[in-house]
Amino acid sequence: MKALFIQIEQKESGVKVTSWLQEFSYQESCRHVYLQKGVYKNGHKSTIPAFAKASGRTKEDIPNILRTNTYFWHPSNMASGRRAEEAKREDEMRSFMIDNSEEAIKKLNDIFAEYLNVDEKILVDYRGAYLHTEDGDYQLHETITKKAIEDARMRIAETKKTLETV
Repeated sequence: MKALFIQIEQKESGVKVTSWLQEFSYQESCRHVYLQKGVYKNGHKSTIPAFAKASGRTKEDIPNILRTNTYFWHPSNMASGRRAEEAKREDEMRSFMIDNSEEAIKKLNDIFAEYLNVDEKILVDYRGAYLHTEDGDYQLHETITKKAIEDARMRIAETKKTLETV
């Protein structure tokens, strides 16, 4: 399971965008329990407590499955028991995950609507915000300003010109 939580902060210097990718997976085989968990802040490895704090939660809000060591856990003897446990654990993780990417992208494009051309959009992926145009994409800095959008537009044009001459 994956989810993308986008944190938007209005500051004097511009709009700070932080992207949090959450990846969780729980499986049981006949002999082992497998738990994979990962949280990435702007493409770099982070921690679950850091994500919880950024999303306005406390450490107590983190499900037990994400706080415990599953190394010594033993799966159920029956397949139906293993599938039921998988479903239960996935529900726990799903309730903790936040995916607000669509709303955040809409909000960013509304904030910068007067600075964007008709064919341009600000999009966000696991690495952060980027300017998307017909001619290409350009990763924006963590803080987005009018100047950052203009610089991105210029870099995309330079790249297009370079590719045309090659």
